[in-house]
Amino acid sequence: MRSDADGRQRPRARRDVIDDPPLPPPTAIRGLYRRIGTTIALAGAALIGGLMWYYGGICSLDYLGDTFAVIATFIRDTTWWQHWWIPLVISAVEIFLWPRRERRWAIFLLRLILWLAVMAFDVFTTGRGLLAIIQPQIMIADATHARWLSVGLSGSIGVAFAYLPEKIARWVLSDLWNLWLAPLWRWLRRSRPQPETQSV
Repeated sequence: MRSDADGRQRPRARRDVIDDPPLPPPTAIRGLYRRIGTTIALAGAALIGGLMWYYGGICSLDYLGDTFAVIATFIRDTTWWQHWWIPLVISAVEIFLWPRRERRWAIFLLRLILWLAVMAFDVFTTGRGLLAIIQPQIMIADATHARWLSVGLSGSIGVAFAYLPEKIARWVLSDLWNLWLAPLWRWLRRSRPQPETQSV
């Protein structure tokens, strides 16, 4: 506001300001910052889960190759994508065969037994592979205690390596969908032209 000679105040003349487009509101900036940061964190979690799954798959293939000569020959004579379907099948069973909402009693028992058998196999093979790494690191004079401690640590880590990668994968995919794809899908649905209702 500016004052004239008679004391009355008049509004300043509006100037045409040629400037950059206005910045997005702070809430939008914070939302984008949160999305990008969360995406980076989820990518890190996916990397950790992928490494756990990869090592568990190697342990499973090593055990099968050491136990069955036919599988050892198959693994040795084929490319990686021809035998890595075995860890993929194990993961699919652990993800999709858990009888969470199964109401048929016989099918519930069958799925539960299969899930437990595959999970036990995964834990055993992963723990067996870890045992060869952990046991030399246990520096205890008593060989019996060192052996049991190595087995306990290998089994505990084997449970984590067998159970967590699939859970991490489902969590990461769900959060990425909610962060990016779900808002995009909602925006696309809102932007579609709505059919005009004809009045009678």
